[in-house]
Amino acid sequence: MSAYVYPLADRDAIEEHFGVKIAPTVDVMRSLGASNSSMVLGLNPYGNQFSVKADLLARSERKEGDQLDRGSELEPLIYQLVLPTLALSGHTAVLPFDSPSIQVMPHMHCSPDGIIVEKSSGVARGVLEIKSNMDLFRPYVADERPDHNLQVRQCAWGVSKTWPNADKHMLESMLVCLAASEDSFTLLRNAIKKDGLQAAVSLAREMIDIDMARLHVATIDPDIEGFERDIVPKLSDWYKKHIVLDQMPPIDGSNECRDALMLSFDERHGVMEVSDTIISLAERKLEIREVIKKLKEEDANVSNHLIRALGPHERAFGEGVSVTIGKKNRIYVKRREVRDGSEEK
Repeated sequence: MSAYVYPLADRDAIEEHFGVKIAPTVDVMRSLGASNSSMVLGLNPYGNQFSVKADLLARSERKEGDQLDRGSELEPLIYQLVLPTLALSGHTAVLPFDSPSIQVMPHMHCSPDGIIVEKSSGVARGVLEIKSNMDLFRPYVADERPDHNLQVRQCAWGVSKTWPNADKHMLESMLVCLAASEDSFTLLRNAIKKDGLQAAVSLAREMIDIDMARLHVATIDPDIEGFERDIVPKLSDWYKKHIVLDQMPPIDGSNECRDALMLSFDERHGVMEVSDTIISLAERKLEIREVIKKLKEEDANVSNHLIRALGPHERAFGEGVSVTIGKKNRIYVKRREVRDGSEEK
């Protein structure tokens, strides 16, 4: 299974491919994988251009945490759960040879969670992208996750270009997501460690049978021709500017941007005269601070009116909105999607 592998890029191959010299400020250079590609394009809620730049140039700590650990531990289990579905259409899934990462171009690779192969011919027909989700009661809708779709597309494109005997369209590509509660996932992870994978797979199937877990499977058309025409040039241009030449992406309001700006100088010291730019920006920040203060006061006022309107009730929902009084009397307001003319409680 792919376990967040980011291979180093070949510097000589990079310079030959782009026709430029690597910036002298670049010490380490990693290749661009599918998850990072979705962040570069603004499709992934878990990162942006700055976090990818810092990651690929080894200027930040690698991401770790329980969510990534959960995904890595459960991937083999979910892989086993989807095999019977593949068998119904005469397919199975295999893992990439030698390494979980497939280098497609000097600066781009893919790490498919599985390669879907037709049993009768051995032709690769698609890729598997495996996910886990702790929201059991909200259906996993593949079309609502453009980052997941992009990951499938890059992996399908990569396999179609490099895998022996691969179909050029990869139309059997799939997004597979196992949804369960945190407690259920903990049970499965412990079962893998204590009893082995097959015992955990049996437990997962029992959970699915009694609605303690749900397996969502969506077939994705990766549109490989469109990916190569529209997406690859964008990613290549970004990589050349911001990795090879080490140029700063446009400044935004993210913490990752702030971290990058703070790292742009080894140390900061001394005093300078204010410039027109600094005066203008400082005045604007003061104006924003006043607006925020007024909005906070109005928000507190509206919250108290909501508490009064709820009366003795803890929660209200309907007409696309839900309101809840939480711990420490905090008010939580969310928009709710109305599906098929009704809402679930």
